Order: sequence, then C-alpha cells, then structure tokens
Amino acid sequence: MKIDRNIPLPTEAQKPRKLRVPVESMEVGDSIFFPGAKRVSALATVRATAMRAGLPFNFKSAAVDGGVRVWRVV
Repeated sequence: MKIDRNIPLPTEAQKPRKLRVPVESMEVGDSIFFPGAKRVSALATVRATAMRAGLPFNFKSAAVDGGVRVWRVV
C-alpha cells in the first residue's frame, strides 16, 4: 500500500444527520410501524436514533402482521 503525503482534506462540510424516525415527537404509549422489518433491527434503529438525539427514552417492540411495531414506554 502506498502512503501519500500533503494531500489536503476536503473542505466541504458534511450535512448534519437527519433523525431516521421521529423519536423526539413520541410520547409514552406512541408507536411506530416498520413494514417488513425484523424486530431486533427496528428496535435497534429507534434506540440508536434516540441515543444520538440525547433522549432518555425506553422502547419495546413486537412483531405484528407485515412488520414490527415499536412503542415508547418511558
């Protein structure tokens, strides 16, 4: 592998990440439906989004017909 020196870093700023799911708007008892998703994957997506936003929420998930539903419980 070749090492290159004196290559400038790109100057364009990265766009801020958009929240994938609207967890900041969720109240206790609200849920989000993920069509065709796996339960663990949908729950991980919601938890990661809440953590990135700094929100101390807890969630529960369940497989339902055609996908997964994730509820905010705290």
